[in-house]
Parts: sequence; C-alpha cells; structure tokens
Amino acid sequence: THPIIESLKVCDCPESDGVLMVDPVGGPNWKLISTRSPLIAQFPPGQINKLTVLAEEDENGQRMIMIDFHKNSTLLKDGSLKHKGSLSDPFVENLIEWKMHNERGMVGRRGRGRGRRGRGRGRGRGKKVE
Repeated sequence: THPIIESLKVCDCPESDGVLMVDPVGGPNWKLISTRSPLIAQFPPGQINKLTVLAEEDENGQRMIMIDFHKNSTLLKDGSLKHKGSLSDPFVENLIEWKMHNERGMVGRRGRGRGRRGRGRGRGRGKKVE
C-alpha cells in the first residue's frame, strides 16, 4: 500500500478488501472512507477539532484514533476534550454514522470549457523552410 494510505489507515474495510482510512481532506466534517467501496463512516459534523491516527493497535488489530473535541462541544461526560479509542470502542461506535456514498454526484456535470480546437486558432503554422 501507499505510504500516505498506510499512515491514515484505521482498519480493514468490512465491505471490501480495501481499508478504512481518515479522509485526507480533514475537518471540520471528519470521516473515514473506504479505499475500495462506497462505505463512509461519518463523525458528528463540526464537533471534532482534530482526528489523529495513532501507531498503536487494539486487541482486534484496529489502529487507535485520538479524537480532539472543540472546547464548547465535547461529547464526553467528564467534560474532557480528548478521547483515545478504536472503532470497537463503544464511545467511538456511538459517534459514527455509517453511510454508503452514492455515485450520482457526477451525473449532471458539464464538460470542461468550450471545446476549442488545439494548436492555435487557424492562423497557420509559419513558413516552411526548404
């Protein structure tokens, strides 16, 4: 696998033979995306400041993630701003909303530009030298 995917990988994808990785676009709407299927694991939008994949793994072979909440929107009962856990952690499980991304977003798009011809605009190619 590619080093960037390896650094963002959280676990194997349950739907395909790909992996679930942190979306490289990042916040404020953090999500995990599959590399081989349209599966998305979405975290609550706007409440998480930063999501970091750690090198350590849990007993199921899933990598641990550090969730940093915004100051005013922590979901932890003790009011702390950071939580470390994996996808099998009950707190993290309850945060995630699983979705299947539909591929219909590209249907209504237009082409690129006005379709001009290449190589100038018909002014000729210059004089031939014999």
